[in-house]
Formats: sequence, C-alpha cells, structure tokens
Amino acid sequence: MARLVLCEPIELYNILNQVTKLSRLTEPNYLCLLDVRSKKEYDESHVITALRVKKKADTYLIPQSVDLECVEYCVVYDNNTSHLEAVLKDDDDNGDDVGGGKSDDSREELVAGAAIECGRAMTHLTRHPVRILKGGYERFSAIYHFFRTQKIIWMPQELDEFQPYPVEIVPGKIYLGNFVQACNPKIQKDLKIKAHINISMETGPLGPGPTSRSAKTTCVQIGALWPSCWSGRRLFLETLSQTSRIHSTDLCGPAMGPENPFLRASYG
Repeated sequence: MARLVLCEPIELYNILNQVTKLSRLTEPNYLCLLDVRSKKEYDESHVITALRVKKKADTYLIPQSVDLECVEYCVVYDNNTSHLEAVLKDDDDNGDDVGGGKSDDSREELVAGAAIECGRAMTHLTRHPVRILKGGYERFSAIYHFFRTQKIIWMPQELDEFQPYPVEIVPGKIYLGNFVQACNPKIQKDLKIKAHINISMETGPLGPGPTSRSAKTTCVQIGALWPSCWSGRRLFLETLSQTSRIHSTDLCGPAMGPENPFLRASYG
C-alpha cells in the first residue's frame, strides 16, 4: 500500500511543467490530478488538467479514465488542507450553556480533510506515494494564478500544444528555462521576470517583454565565457548577487537540451 505525503505548490508546478520532446502531460500514465472540492467550486476554476472526484455516500468515485496503478504522480487537493493530521472538531448537541462554556453533551472528534480522505482511498490503488497539495487550491492558485482554468476536457492535440513554463528552482526567485521561454512575453509577465542571464552558446535579442519602466527587463549575455573562462563565471556570480529573484533554465535537462541553456532572473 502506498503512503500519503504533502506536496508543496512548487512541486506540483514543476510536475506540470516537465518536458521531453513534448509536455509530459501528454503521457497518460504521468499525472493524475484530482480535485475533491464541490462541483460549484470546480466549475468556477481549477488547476489545469485536474479531474473532479465525485463522492457517493462515504465513497470517492475515481474517474474511469484513470488507471492509478500505472500513474507516476497522483496529486489530490481540496480547498486548503495544510497537514496530514486530522483536526479536532467540536460536536455540541445542545449548544453552549449560559456561561458560554461547553455543555455536558459536547464532544470532540477527529475529522480529516477531504483531500486526506480521498488520498487514503487512493493509497490502496497505487504503488506510488499519493501527494496531498499543501494549502490546497487556495494557496496554489494564489501563487500560480495563470494555471487556473474552467476547461474540463483536454484533447490530446491541446496537450501536445501546451507550452510549459520554466522549472522553478527557488520559490519566487530562480527559474530554469530555455531561450524560447525567455522570449515569451506572457511568461515574463506571469512570473514577473525582470532580468535574464543567458549562459547558452548562442546570443540574440529577447522578444518583447513588459513595457512599463517598473517592469523593465535586463539581459546579461555570458555565452561561451561560462565553461572555460573565469571572467565569465565571475560575471555570472556578480549578476546573481545584484538580483533578489532569479529565473533560470535546466542547463542539461530535456526541456531545452544542453546546447541551449538560458538563465533568467527576476528581482523585486
């Protein structure tokens, strides 16, 4: 039987943005993202590719399209569950007494969040850990508002065309992406990128980014100086020391290939 583990928002963000030749979201056995909130809340907005889990009596009904036994990542979220322990809940049959204290019939019981209840049911169906999103939808959508959607059905072609965001290394500070992502004005705006450090072998102008003076983008080209020259490494470190928020790319990951690393920084 699998176990429950907490999943930080940054972990789910990076799971959603993994790439080989295409986004890994195209792989049927890569990610199962389950939303256990009410239908009204789900319809208003949810995390991209999330499937709503219905509950009948005390049983959670997993979508038939999901084969949990083969899924690499299973992530469950509700509104705001932040820990794996159950919470004490007062159950007072007669209400408070005149003095404002608890009545003799008041009871306390341990109540688990909806995500935990659903996650426990999932542990019997998969061999991988079941991840409970820490802070739930409220926290994730507050940080990554651009991953909210009302879309329910995703066609394979739409997942093929999904444009991933750079991998997040340090929350809100360092991102690792490629040159194409660095030139994407929407990514620059969503992640509030203010500076780019190009450590690829190729140099070139970036695409149009934010236009306001307060969001002016800076680019430092290091290129071939990095692997062989101390001055390149020193320039790289000096640039980092001047920024408080860094956005970077995986230097040898499949997202862009080792020939096109690109470091991007954003500072507040």
